[in-house]
Parts: sequence; structure tokens; C-alpha cells
Amino acid sequence: MATAEECKSNIFATPIWGFELRVEKFHLPDYVEYIIDMCKNQESAKKSNFGGWQSHEDLHKEAIFLELNKSINAVCHTCIAGSYIQDMWANVNFYKDFNGQHIHDGVLSGVFYLSVPKNSGNLVLVDPRPSGILKNNFSIKPEPLALVLFPSWLEHYVEPNLSNEPRISISFNAMVDNERFK
Repeated sequence: MATAEECKSNIFATPIWGFELRVEKFHLPDYVEYIIDMCKNQESAKKSNFGGWQSHEDLHKEAIFLELNKSINAVCHTCIAGSYIQDMWANVNFYKDFNGQHIHDGVLSGVFYLSVPKNSGNLVLVDPRPSGILKNNFSIKPEPLALVLFPSWLEHYVEPNLSNEPRISISFNAMVDNERFK
């Protein structure tokens, strides 16, 4: 048996990954224009959004987003081998719009930020420890081109957009290819 001195593992840590997809900076204006056009012409999906607009979940299959899908898949695969994008959707939050606390499907979830005006709300990852233990939620201030990944089971929410400009992001869920484990 190990002594307390020898046991310094943080066995219940929750991994969170952050990346900057610099290669996407050249596509950002096209992505934003496409999403704003979708927002004007398509009804919003109803997920965790309170106000705002969310697209259909197969955004990753549309031609304009194929390169982004490829980039995100590559990053996801470095975090969890065999992972792939299952679904992807756009989010547009206008003044005072927000996303309530929720979880996702899949094994890995994430968000890619396109347009992030000042005071447009943080992503808040909820401390998974049970109540009664000191809880410390983790707040992430989004930046354009930032990609944040986290386990799909981790509860999170998005604070209200207090800017007069829309906050635009793309969210997704990744699964693991179980065929490679057979």
C-alpha cells in the first residue's frame, strides 16, 4: 500500500482543452456571413437557448464547413483517439440572449468562437462535485478562433450577451468510433 506521501494523483480531474484554430481566420468572414443568412431565413432550433438562434445539427455536412469540420475532427482526435464529429450547429446570441445549464450527447463536446463582442457572455463550466463540497465553476472568456473542448457530461451554460452585437459560435458533439475497438 502506498503512503499518503506517495499518492499525489488527481484521479477525479476533469479535462478541458483549449486551442486556437488560426488557419480558420481566413474563413471566418464567410462563416459569419453564412450563419447570419441562415439565422435570417431559418427558424431556430430549441435546445438550451433562451432567445437567440440555433441552426440544425448537421452543419458539419454543409460544403462551407467541411474544412472546419476537418480541423475540429483533427483536434478532437488528438484528445480522444477514434473520435469524430457526430453533430454540429451554429449559435447566434443577441442582446440578453443566453444558454441555460445543460449537458450534451457524445463523449466530447466543444465550441468554436467566430464573433465575440466585448461583454457578450462567458462560457461557464459547472463544477461536477456534489453540493456540500466547495464548488468552483470555471468561467472561460471566449475569443475569436478559440476552440474549447470538454467531456459531454460536464454541465455548462453561457452567460447573457450584454453587447448590442451578436455573439456567434459553432458547437458540436463528438463520438468515438467503436469499430476500432472490436
